[in-house]
Formats: sequence, structure tokens, C-alpha cells
Amino acid sequence: MIRLTELRTMKNMSQKELSQKSGLSQSYIAMIEKGERNLNYKTMQQLARALNVKPEDIVSQTQVLVNSASIKIIDAVACCGTGIEALQEKVIGTWDIPLQKFRDFTTASPENVYMLQVEGDSMTPTINSGDWALADLSQNFISSDGLYLIRMASGLAVKRIQSGLNDITIKSDNPAYKDITASVGEVAIIGKVIYTLNAKKFG
Repeated sequence: MIRLTELRTMKNMSQKELSQKSGLSQSYIAMIEKGERNLNYKTMQQLARALNVKPEDIVSQTQVLVNSASIKIIDAVACCGTGIEALQEKVIGTWDIPLQKFRDFTTASPENVYMLQVEGDSMTPTINSGDWALADLSQNFISSDGLYLIRMASGLAVKRIQSGLNDITIKSDNPAYKDITASVGEVAIIGKVIYTLNAKKFG
């Protein structure tokens, strides 16, 4: 059971005031109080800060709450081919998944993980055109060999990076594409790819 109405009343706070302090819309708060919307942990934190309570105080101890990770989807395309200009990078939505499922594939903080679509065939069969990649933007350095979201002269790209003593090798999993050797300073590491989603259509 959500205790939001009870806590708000105890604090002598209207829905409008709670909206202004939490940054959530008044209509959204009304739906939460009516039980028409579920709470994820990020929303609980916003409400808790506004009410000056702990996030767990928002719900009763008898409620089973599945915390969720909110992954930001950005309006950008990562090139896995010969070069596509990056679209304007901005958050256009979120993908909310249970936090436990998120922890199955990463220990990254959800607020550092961004999701974007890839185009091109240079990373086939690992990543196909139209698939989605999740990148941890806090790993904006080469910590180990692996898949990275990088910015090249042609725009954003998802590539396999192998580091050497003084330079790095940018590799494509598709053997039709040649390796590229560059100095570390020539390539901007945006983040490390931690997960991919297949975008195959059925029906």
C-alpha cells in the first residue's frame, strides 16, 4: 500500500506543493495516490526528498515493491558501418526494468547508462543494424578490451577496441571491414557498451 496521501497530509502539503517540490506533475502524483500508477525507486526518491522522509517510508512495510532501473533512451544513432552523422543527443524516453534484472548484467549506476540504436553492418554478427546498445557513460576511458561507444570524425560508432602501448586498434566484427589504428587522443571514448538488445521483428 502506498502511503503518499498519509505522508502528504501529515506534512500539511497539497498535491500542488508536492508537485513543485518533487518536480513531478500534479496529475502524476494524483494517479499514484489513486493507485493508478506504480512507483519505481527513482520516483520514490524524488517524493521522499520533497517530503523529508526516507524512500521506504512512501510504502507500507507489507507492500512488496519491485525497484526498477530507469534507462535513458537518447535520440542518437551509433554507426556500425561506414559513417552516419550523429543525431541530436537528447533523452527522448526511458526503459524501466526491474532493478534485479538490471543487476543481472551490470553493476553500473542506472543514471549513467544510456540506450541508443545502432545502424550498419560492421559489427555483424555481434550487433546487427537496428539493434539497441546500452552504454555506461561513466566508463569514458579504455578500462579493458571490449565494445565501446566512441565518437569519430564520422559521428558516433559502436566498435571493438583493443589497446596497445601507444595506440589503439578499432576493430569491426564483420571481416569485410579493415582495422583502424589510432592514437588514444584521436578517439573520444563516450562509454563502454555493457548490453545489447536484438531488434528482430516477428509477425
